[in-house]
Amino acid sequence: MPKLGRLNRRILTVEALLLLTAVLYYELGNFSFRAEKALADANALWLWNLELDWGLFVEPHFQQFFEARPFWMGLLVFFYVGPHFLLTLGFLGWAYWYRFPRYTEVRDSMLAFTFLAFGFQWFVPLSPPRFIPAAGLRDTLDHSLPLNGNTPWIFQFTNPYAALPSVHFGWAFLVAFLAIRLTSSPWRWAWLAYPAAIAVSIMATGNHWILDIVLSAAFILGTETALVVGRRVARRVPSGATLAVPTPAGVPLDAKP
Repeated sequence: MPKLGRLNRRILTVEALLLLTAVLYYELGNFSFRAEKALADANALWLWNLELDWGLFVEPHFQQFFEARPFWMGLLVFFYVGPHFLLTLGFLGWAYWYRFPRYTEVRDSMLAFTFLAFGFQWFVPLSPPRFIPAAGLRDTLDHSLPLNGNTPWIFQFTNPYAALPSVHFGWAFLVAFLAIRLTSSPWRWAWLAYPAAIAVSIMATGNHWILDIVLSAAFILGTETALVVGRRVARRVPSGATLAVPTPAGVPLDAKP
């Protein structure tokens, strides 16, 4: 029987403050490092040419396949905008309630990747494929939703040039990775379908390059490695340990001058 997380008011307050800090970090960063479209487009064109050179430019094939199937394209657009965020927050709530002893591990993994990804996006802005006409991908969000990232008032509070790394894919991958680690059911590997579906949706809707997905996984590898090393170092330092200070022979430690 999994240990239930207590509805401790102090703990929940701290968690709420951490979530608020992450939101403020995102918004303050967006206002402080407002990217120029020209620079973001230039970076996107460089990445696009790299994909062409490596034979990785497969995004149009995903979009064309699903545009021929409007129902499935609509489902991918809806999945990209709505349930994705609810599933991420829902997983955090599940980990708190049903895997409380390891909840901090889940929270730290999510925050470490999120803070690193947002910080990188401010210093290296990169436009999504739908902003690059030469790439030939249609802006499916603009034609499918009444409100989206191009809506003027929403545009003011978001970073439209934050394609690299893909936070959408990063969160989905972390949810699947952590869910597999925290559960023992033989069905737990089905969680891998979640980041796979997100990867398809963000390419079919023209919101990310395939290298955004690949580098998102690389960011996660970096943050997870740092967290593992940090935990091992912390375990090796005894709680309340004091440093032994050598004293001259025969002089008591409490001797006064």
